[in-house]
Amino acid sequence: LHREGREFESLIAHQNIMDKIFVYGSLMPNEKNNFILKKLNGTWRKAYTFGHLKIINLGIKEKYKSIILDIKGKKIFGYIFSSFALKYLWKQLDEFEGDNYQRVESEFFISSTKRINAYVYKYKNRQYF
Repeated sequence: LHREGREFESLIAHQNIMDKIFVYGSLMPNEKNNFILKKLNGTWRKAYTFGHLKIINLGIKEKYKSIILDIKGKKIFGYIFSSFALKYLWKQLDEFEGDNYQRVESEFFISSTKRINAYVYKYKNRQYF
């Protein structure tokens, strides 16, 4: 599922922000919308950030996780997906996430001492929090 150690660190060292996304919900491996990222050749690495995670109802049967980034919040676990082809998928991902989510750059932890920057989709409407 993911590469460890120097192989992964070497890979991400040669990538820029457009090549990395932190996922914490339906885009994660084995989740219902992972098919969007699964078609790309890339690597997965466990990671975490800090914030608040809520479940948002977007329809009768549509419940999704949403994140508010906050360094004083709880640890939120997910994955960093890295792929040189990701830059060609951003438009599709932005459309998939829709008007309720905003893509932002943030810092993520791949260990207690190693951090990397990646994009994440955060929930736009704070009225639900």
